[in-house]
Amino acid sequence: MKLLQTNFLQRLNAKYRWGMMALILGCIAPCWLPAIIFSLWLLHLLGIPIGAPVKDHPNGVLWATVFSVLFVASTIIGYFFVTSHVLAWILRRRGWSAAQIRGLLLHSEIPPHWLIPK
Repeated sequence: MKLLQTNFLQRLNAKYRWGMMALILGCIAPCWLPAIIFSLWLLHLLGIPIGAPVKDHPNGVLWATVFSVLFVASTIIGYFFVTSHVLAWILRRRGWSAAQIRGLLLHSEIPPHWLIPK
């Protein structure tokens, strides 16, 4: 069954909804680590003291811009690439075919038993 993305979470059975949300958050959070480590290095490089407000520092806007871009980029990478690969790996281990996984990830073809009955 093919679902529109806006209708996806409302129709998903709670068991699968919570599992998908935990998987997504579990894949996004580790992707933030490189952005945080880089931002700490950048603080040191720009001479901004840790804990000081960056808006008061001459290089604060540069640091905030770089950190924001890296944080958003790492979130997107975690959501789209890491989550899809981990989900594909899990489903492959559970016996799904490559065509079924491709249908789920690329075409939103949700198995009927994952949905709440109407």
